[in-house]
Amino acid sequence: MKLRHALLPILGALVLVAGCGGEDLPSRSEFTAQVKKAMGSDLKTAMTSAGASAETADKAIGDFIDCTYDKVKSNEDLLRKAYDDSGDKAVQAQLETAAKACTDGLTKAVTEAAGG
Repeated sequence: MKLRHALLPILGALVLVAGCGGEDLPSRSEFTAQVKKAMGSDLKTAMTSAGASAETADKAIGDFIDCTYDKVKSNEDLLRKAYDDSGDKAVQAQLETAAKACTDGLTKAVTEAAGG
């Protein structure tokens, strides 16, 4: 599915966002704001092009970011690794694995919103 492939760069953006900031872990609101800013409107555009309303897209994106934060925040070691070397492929793979359920949820929300 094209949308699933579009989500992979988003997970990469999450790694880059996790690499921003100081020694403190970001709060949910800080994380959400940074990820939304890093993602721009690309995902929302892809979702609305697939038939989702703007409101549904906003909610699905917010749910995806919150889910990803929840999956990653419990693993401070992974967050620290992301801070230390956000470009490390092993760290990226760990983040993608941790966020798989979130990606699946987003894909399902988009598919349902598009009438599929």
